[in-house]
Amino acid sequence: MVNMNLDLSMIHLTTRPITIVQRSGMPMAASKTKKFTPEIDAQLYDEMVATAERNGQTKRHVLEQALTFYLRNVVPSQHLVRREVMDAFEQSVARNRDLLQRLAK
Repeated sequence: MVNMNLDLSMIHLTTRPITIVQRSGMPMAASKTKKFTPEIDAQLYDEMVATAERNGQTKRHVLEQALTFYLRNVVPSQHLVRREVMDAFEQSVARNRDLLQRLAK
């Protein structure tokens, strides 16, 4: 049988948002998370895990930092060159791959 005479005077419920502070000292609002399971290159994954362990960080932190950098820095810069120019460049590199590799040696 459950004792229904609980003293509720000591229970406090709060609805304040939690504030997380980044290493830079800047506050960061708590955010919701989404779980996903990407399939990535095994060597890249191993490098990420080694980096996280070496720096005393979690895999999640390393992955979030990489995604943040990519989305805030790489993606915007991709629009600096017209898509047609990049397509032509990529086709040229693919067409001349052997020559480029020999020149690199």
